[in-house]
Amino acid sequence: YAATGVAPGDLARAVAAVRDELARLTTEGISDEELQTAKQHLTGSFPIKLETNRAVAAVLLDGVRSGRGLDYVDRYRERIAALPREAINRAATLVITLAAVAR
Repeated sequence: YAATGVAPGDLARAVAAVRDELARLTTEGISDEELQTAKQHLTGSFPIKLETNRAVAAVLLDGVRSGRGLDYVDRYRERIAALPREAINRAATLVITLAAVAR
């Protein structure tokens, strides 16, 4: 999944830039700096998802349904921090390759 906000006149250029970035990820992988930035974003923005009781219940329910357990919220930062760059790169390459085949 890739998303960006661009002016309509820049759509073709934006699509090309996203495709170029996805191609780069499959050949070079994510850098340590990119991974740290992503981890900081994920862990920093997670509490915002929990601002209401309804949101907390939804996250807990999703955790239980997906087999992550009731401690999903408590262990979120720990789990994100433990993600190794090699596993992220393998997963990204697989997803990008499968998406290209599906097109």
